[in-house]
Amino acid sequence: MGIMAMDMAPKSSYLSYLVLFGLSPLVSAGEWTFDPSISVNETYTDKADLLTNSSSPNYVNQTSARLNTSFVSNRVQFSLNGNSTYASYSRDHDLDRDFKTLTANSRMTLWTNGPALTASASIQNQSRNTANNSLADIVSGDTIETQQYKTGFEYSVTNSAFVINSAVNYNFNQSEDNIGESEGVSARFNTQNGNSLRYLFWQVDSNYSKRENNSLSGENYNYRLKLGFYTPYNLTPYVSVYDENSTGSISNNQSNGMTSWGTGLKWQLSSHLLLDISYNYVDNNKNSDHLSANISWQPSSRTSLQAGFSQRFYGDSYNLSFNHSNRKLTNNITYTETVQAFDRNNYQLSLLGYYFCPSDSIASDSLSNCYAANDKTIDLDSYRLVPVSEQVLLPSDDFSLNKSLSWSSTLNLTRTSFSLNISNNESERLTTKIINNTLVASLSINRKISRRSNLSLSYSFSQLEIDKDKRQSSGQEDFYRTVATAYTRDFANSLSTSLSIQYLNRDSSNDLRTYEETRASINIKKNF
Repeated sequence: MGIMAMDMAPKSSYLSYLVLFGLSPLVSAGEWTFDPSISVNETYTDKADLLTNSSSPNYVNQTSARLNTSFVSNRVQFSLNGNSTYASYSRDHDLDRDFKTLTANSRMTLWTNGPALTASASIQNQSRNTANNSLADIVSGDTIETQQYKTGFEYSVTNSAFVINSAVNYNFNQSEDNIGESEGVSARFNTQNGNSLRYLFWQVDSNYSKRENNSLSGENYNYRLKLGFYTPYNLTPYVSVYDENSTGSISNNQSNGMTSWGTGLKWQLSSHLLLDISYNYVDNNKNSDHLSANISWQPSSRTSLQAGFSQRFYGDSYNLSFNHSNRKLTNNITYTETVQAFDRNNYQLSLLGYYFCPSDSIASDSLSNCYAANDKTIDLDSYRLVPVSEQVLLPSDDFSLNKSLSWSSTLNLTRTSFSLNISNNESERLTTKIINNTLVASLSINRKISRRSNLSLSYSFSQLEIDKDKRQSSGQEDFYRTVATAYTRDFANSLSTSLSIQYLNRDSSNDLRTYEETRASINIKKNF
């Protein structure tokens, strides 16, 4: 399904950012910090076109200017990290262009306890189509610029009687290829009783989001209400109501949601351990009544655990947050599930073209010995035409259920540090039931070999599965394995250089996307 480019008018949104970012520092006296720098990077790659049967060396020169700045006062906090990189490609100067990245945040508190104005902006360059190359960057090309803007109003109050945490935001997302674009409103409202209330207990958690793109729209909300009373036995019985719904034209106006109510019990097992169990009756024929449970454990200021299980309209749902740190080791593990509209994770198998392959090959054979259909140098008697397809990225026309797991560990020794990062994201289309999955794992070692020099070694692995339940027909599976090493040397307080070498091996079920690439880079950076 094709969608025309959005006819949006973000000028008013841009103006609000300029006003907030530009004028907020004038509200009250504060402190500015600036950290500008310039750098030059030269990279050689032996596989510029990322195809199996080719030798395509390329030199990519990148000249970058970066500015990090921040402003802090009693009422205003502002930070900006911006970078502009001009890339030049020796193989094809028609590809030369400027790449911009930006991260900016601003917050202005109107008075000490209560309302605040907020704004944020983000500009990124990311892979145009992860099915073609999920590791696409400036060197490989095939990236697009995406922009996200948000401005809004927050209201937070904390006292002995009650706690309120709320926000309303206008969101605007756009991209060069018009895929994943949307604009709309999001809101959250959370409140609970304060510590001074000895008998009455309440808790409300709610979220709302509405996004639009031309004639398409997606709206979802959820809220949970708990109302009960404290007892002298560290037990708090309560009644609960939970409601959620996702609807809009992107789901053919079908309602994906459920309403439930029931009773629950909070049990303070100790000063550091809290257990919350509830049983809810579900008001539809799709879901059965269910038991939900949450546990909160904080044995010390360095360790905390929150985990939960509940029933949602799509089935069992889980959440997890674990944090632990000491003088040398830090561990963070999180797992979340969210329903999202207008994302860049919608693919469709499309015919790429025909290729000449050896006559004795079959359709499932590797295409590593195949040639483009317009190649005039081959012997036609020994080859036959084979159709080849690829996954094409399409505008989103459905809600997606995203299940995200993240695990990061860092070990800091006297001169050596180790970092382990693992993440997995499973995205399921709620209407078509197509599942895409991305697994990424990396291990890096950094060694300080002298006062001014560092040596690093890293290994990363990623697996991309598109339509994972139909890999043999409409699906695709990719494996990336990357080994890299880098040496960094500081010549002065403001001048540094680095040398790096990287080897990449990609193995894809789309044989034309299987290749090996080697890169070598040198970078010189000057801080001011």
